[in-house]
Amino acid sequence: MNEKMNCIHFMRKLFIAFILVFPASLFAQTAIDMATKLENVYKNASAVAVSFSTNESGKVSLVLSSTANAYKLTSPSDDFISDGSTIWHIIKKQHKVIIDNVKPSSQAMNAEALLNFSGNYTPSMSIDKNQYINLTLTPHSNIQQLFTAVGGISSITFLLMQKGSGVTVRSISALGGSGTIRLEHLQIKALKKAPTNSFSYSPAKDMTIVDLRE
Repeated sequence: MNEKMNCIHFMRKLFIAFILVFPASLFAQTAIDMATKLENVYKNASAVAVSFSTNESGKVSLVLSSTANAYKLTSPSDDFISDGSTIWHIIKKQHKVIIDNVKPSSQAMNAEALLNFSGNYTPSMSIDKNQYINLTLTPHSNIQQLFTAVGGISSITFLLMQKGSGVTVRSISALGGSGTIRLEHLQIKALKKAPTNSFSYSPAKDMTIVDLRE
């Protein structure tokens, strides 16, 4: 009897030691694996649409080309549109547009960079009482400009459900850079085709135009 109890105690200690020694590597590997599975949800998209709202800025939307450095960011106060070589900044209240060249050193602003969840983010994971997976992704510095453009997002959390060998997205939330601003109604959608003329702009004749291109 004592030998059996001693064996049980030994196994418990061994299990606790295993949890204490190995959890970080195992947990990190699982989070990266989930990030890779999440990538598959959005694969083969020609563009991606992101939208959300905050009390401060209202509704914000962003359409990103899959690979070209082209995007369209719209908000109640400003629009930013780029075809990869030229960027238009439309200041709505002033009825003004500022035109400039995209700088060669600019960070990638495309769907491919946004959706590289396993490479461009630091993932962390938890499982709630309903067995849903909370996958939080913190962007690396190489795509930080993209998140600064869409409200200063500091992290995105996907609520996932395991489905076969993959996952499905139940909901998405995000925190602002201060950690106190929660973005509402956040959606990230894969588009088979980008909306026509998404990444170009022709100013109206009565707009003030500031052209900074050389």
